[in-house]
Amino acid sequence: MSTTLSDAFIQAVPDLTLLVRADGNILARLGGRDLNDRANTNGAMALTLEQMWSEDIARRLRQFVRHALKERASIDRKYREAERNYEVRVRPQGIDRVLMVFRELVGDDASDCASEASNEQSVASRTQLMRALSLAVTDAKLRERRLAVITAYLGGLPDIERAFDAVSGEQLVNEATQRLQAFVSKELPTVGGGSATATFVAPIADHVIAVVIESSPSREVLRTITLGMRDTLTEPFDLLGRSLRISPAFGIAVAPDDSSDAKELLNRARSAMHDAQCAGRAIAFHSDTLRLRALSRLDSEHELRWALEHDQFQLRYRPLHMLSDGSLAAVQAQPCWTHPVRGLVSAGEFLALAETSDIAREIGRWMLTRTFADLRHAAGAVPRTVITLCMRHVLSGSLLMDVTHSVVAAGADPRRLALRIGERALKGSSELMPPLRELRAAGVQVILERFGAGHIAIERLAELPVDIVSLEPVMFRSLVVDQRMRRVCRGVIDVAHALDWQVAAEDVSSREQQAVLREIGCDIVGGEVFGAARELHELLDL
Repeated sequence: MSTTLSDAFIQAVPDLTLLVRADGNILARLGGRDLNDRANTNGAMALTLEQMWSEDIARRLRQFVRHALKERASIDRKYREAERNYEVRVRPQGIDRVLMVFRELVGDDASDCASEASNEQSVASRTQLMRALSLAVTDAKLRERRLAVITAYLGGLPDIERAFDAVSGEQLVNEATQRLQAFVSKELPTVGGGSATATFVAPIADHVIAVVIESSPSREVLRTITLGMRDTLTEPFDLLGRSLRISPAFGIAVAPDDSSDAKELLNRARSAMHDAQCAGRAIAFHSDTLRLRALSRLDSEHELRWALEHDQFQLRYRPLHMLSDGSLAAVQAQPCWTHPVRGLVSAGEFLALAETSDIAREIGRWMLTRTFADLRHAAGAVPRTVITLCMRHVLSGSLLMDVTHSVVAAGADPRRLALRIGERALKGSSELMPPLRELRAAGVQVILERFGAGHIAIERLAELPVDIVSLEPVMFRSLVVDQRMRRVCRGVIDVAHALDWQVAAEDVSSREQQAVLREIGCDIVGGEVFGAARELHELLDL
């Protein structure tokens, strides 16, 4: 008797089994009696996951495939679409394909799946977003009202996905979306003056959420609204028993000022979001980034030189305190630009332009001169000032000469100056070591910033001419609630102390963080917890 199974018998198997490549293409099919409507499209067998499922579900399934191949492990997941509940089991088969077994859930299994999926039902697809945005833009034109699109990049989410899995990352995106929905429902009527309404909140990419605000209020109120969203998203997320934080960056585009086309408006909000992310800022308006890009493209060097010649640059200062006794350890100088059109421009915006030309060195010289002038007026009240020079200036070969000249011209004590140098600058420049050693011998402190980012090999640490290391902010953001990260941070601090370095945390945002940093051995702290940057005389009057 033959043991070969007939095609009819195979197709009668209720579960659908697919052999799927990493790109989502279906190579083979087995069974699927209960899912024939999914496995066949217009009478023909589906060739890709996208032909079987909606865009959102197909994207999730591809994530499952990538995760199973990356971890070389099997995974089981439940999901819901069109009021039906499904389970999929994914098993790696070789290096670039998986076996996916689908079954429809009924009874108690379906109830469990519905419970798991309930939090995702309010998350809209990008297609729905574009449809709603197009209608909103048209309505705004007819009513002659403004409309804003705010996009939020969930910074840190890619690291979370690498540490856990893509599915965990999607859970975090869904919770972030729900937080924003709750925020705009509750707070927008108050913050927006009663007229603004949020018509849509939806993820539009793996790490991006969009918010559409109709009857958009003024720029200042939009900034306030967005800062509220930032505060909502920076609260810890509970994921798999771990407390995790993200660092959102927002982009804002306004119709009709930036565009009256829905797709273009969304793209410009995302472009501004990308600029904010690259500059390390929380918020960027498209109108601002457009002006800065125009400066960069046309005559940024001329504009910055004009600012230097006409005294448009200023220094603001933030305090750094010793954790042992709370005394003032130093002040950190932060340049800003009082632009005649745009008002106050932060360092993150214009120094990126300066890095593209030799104006970076001239700005650095100005910072040194202005720093020593401010120190002279402080009459000994400030033990030391920390400044950060552009990498282009640091690597120009003139660092030692410029610092020495500034010290001599001001008749200043070099021991009252500290230079922050990035890990990237020290990573690939052996020529920088001798001038840094000479500066240290003269009394200038050298601070290695973003220590722990991993740009410098461990075996090179002992040879670095450094006095203080400033921790990479990601390392201590979740210290208050994450015991594991607390142990990691303590280990990094112990390594620094073993090399006779002091350790600073310069972006501390809460008293709770400050207390934990003191507990694990950090020496110096600064950041938002001590208020905004001010002119030096205002800071000393506090």
